[in-house]
Amino acid sequence: MGIDSSTKALLIAVTDNASAAVYSINRLKPELLCFFVPESVKGLIETSIQPHIAQMPKRWDWVVTTDASRLMSSYQALARTLPDLLQTWDVKSGELVMDLSGATPAMTGAMTLAATPYCSRVVAVCSSEAASSEEERITVAGQERFWIQGNPWDEAAASARRDGCDLFNRGAFIPSATLFRQLEMRVSGGQKPLYRALADLAEGYGLWERFQHRAAWDKLKTSLKALEMASIWGGPPELKSLLPPLKLNIGFLEKIILDPGDVKEAVTYDLLANARRRADVDHHIEAAVMTVLRALEAVAQHRL
Repeated sequence: MGIDSSTKALLIAVTDNASAAVYSINRLKPELLCFFVPESVKGLIETSIQPHIAQMPKRWDWVVTTDASRLMSSYQALARTLPDLLQTWDVKSGELVMDLSGATPAMTGAMTLAATPYCSRVVAVCSSEAASSEEERITVAGQERFWIQGNPWDEAAASARRDGCDLFNRGAFIPSATLFRQLEMRVSGGQKPLYRALADLAEGYGLWERFQHRAAWDKLKTSLKALEMASIWGGPPELKSLLPPLKLNIGFLEKIILDPGDVKEAVTYDLLANARRRADVDHHIEAAVMTVLRALEAVAQHRL
């Protein structure tokens, strides 16, 4: 049996193959376990699965579909139950593993729709006809099977990343940072530094927008180092065009921070730029005018 990283929560579909379910549970050793089953399979779980679990989870439950052959029936069962169950169990985004080994096509669709936002790994025990030669060979109940696994968010993150960038470009820095943090939790290990850096970037500009210059400077410097590494090691090609303006902005913040004067000339330019964003991006003319007045006051103080 292969060695797997610790599993916080496992959502596993079971219809008839108890041996595959036992193998998966014993391999993943989940702290929390949820069976997704038709009503008729409850007895199978109690007689053929639970007695063979080597390490019982701390908590377990099941979600029952009224018709395992129908997508909407299966989806409704999961959509109405799974979110509350995961919240009760304190399962965070990216901490759920899905096992599709025993799922019907309808159950697979339902699990994909309902559980993907919480999931960072999908696994299955399958026959040779459903696996490639690169998959791990295993033995289940004396028969050769294949263990397949992957993370759907490694591909889906690219589209979600564009949404985060759109939020950033509209000046919605906090929602942008939140989305990038969610992606950081969902993607596999090699991609995590990129999304952590993008979240730091959005948070840094959010701090700057609130005139927290030193905190913004620190956050953006951290982001820059990680983005430079990502641009070298296979990050999105558009990263390279981001780095020069980011360096200029960090330099501007450094000028403000290192200026020993009580009234800093660069702050005036910062206020004027902020006022323009209030007008052009937020269409908040009153806020823009107030910021311009602050800039004029700063100019007067600097010259005096």
